[in-house]
Amino acid sequence: MTTVLSMLSPDEAADLGMVQEDEACAAQSMTFVGHPIPDFGLPEMFAFKNLIAAIVARIRDGEHVAVHCRAGIGRSGMVAASTLIALGQSHDTARDIVSGVRGVSIPDTVEQATFLALFENAVKHDVQISD
Repeated sequence: MTTVLSMLSPDEAADLGMVQEDEACAAQSMTFVGHPIPDFGLPEMFAFKNLIAAIVARIRDGEHVAVHCRAGIGRSGMVAASTLIALGQSHDTARDIVSGVRGVSIPDTVEQATFLALFENAVKHDVQISD
């Protein structure tokens, strides 16, 4: 893998002993990207859409991207499903694929599932969402 994307908040990173994750990645010649979202929370759409576009670009450039949050269900599940949506899958199909691969139903909350549908609409209609 060449990129590690962490969805952990600074407090979670401290609780998990991962405050120096960026340095550990750099020591292994990996790129670290932090995009904190509160546990069980929703991302801000504009920044999230840009994050997913950057992930898609990295994948198309042949990079591997590893995504994590605390449990690997809600926030990282939304990232994985949203990446598939940006690559052409419907939000239902993307959710099913990620749930199947992870062996656990994603995402964590009804609000996160609704967010995936809104994200799909924003991508399909190339909706420009401002800050």
